[in-house]
Amino acid sequence: MPQLLSTAYSRLRIALHQHKRFACSTQLLPAPGAHPTVNWIYHSENWTRIPLRHEQRRLLRAGGSLTLLDNFETPDASVRIHKNGSISASLPPGPDRWLYLYLRPEEHLWRDFSWKFTARRDSPFRELQFGFRYRDFYNRYRFRHENGFVWFDKVLNGRFRNGLFGARFDMQLGRDYKFEIQTTGFFSSLFIDGSCILRAFDPAGSFPQGSIAVILWEDDGATPISASVSDHSVQALQRITS
Repeated sequence: MPQLLSTAYSRLRIALHQHKRFACSTQLLPAPGAHPTVNWIYHSENWTRIPLRHEQRRLLRAGGSLTLLDNFETPDASVRIHKNGSISASLPPGPDRWLYLYLRPEEHLWRDFSWKFTARRDSPFRELQFGFRYRDFYNRYRFRHENGFVWFDKVLNGRFRNGLFGARFDMQLGRDYKFEIQTTGFFSSLFIDGSCILRAFDPAGSFPQGSIAVILWEDDGATPISASVSDHSVQALQRITS
């Protein structure tokens, strides 16, 4: 155990040094205003994985493997997805409502990057999630806003490790917030309106690369999901050597 702790702290010191010496370089997604095309994969609570998720997570935790066949979905009038990646949703209440969007990891396999966007809540639905170094439904990091807090979570082989790091942050309904997620090495940071709200560290380095995802969820049967996420920009982060 002491050796494991020593290794973890050594990684922490190295990652902290690296984290301070990165800067934006290559544009991975075109900047807002450059007319990019962002090809989100869209799913709702009708995704074949949603009703089977608990059973499939148990199978993964037991060391099993999954054979998955995804169904194709297109949004109805309650969800608008623009070519530049902007998303707006106004979903009526339901017992298990989802809006799940991601970029294919095999086409967007990013390592150290900064993801900037504008987010707004227009109803007090439960979870507003931003996945990064996203590999699939069962493997990803995420920053999650819920009940006036932001949390760093890790989903690994279907096992949720929620609340690894957290901080208080209230999002006022109807107000736009400028978000930035930076992920470099073992570190990930969340900035809102230019201030660093949360810094997180995964000593295991479970996901060295992946894509991004936006996930909205509510299951109380009474609260609608109304929100928008727009102005997406992703830039590679390059280590400063001088």
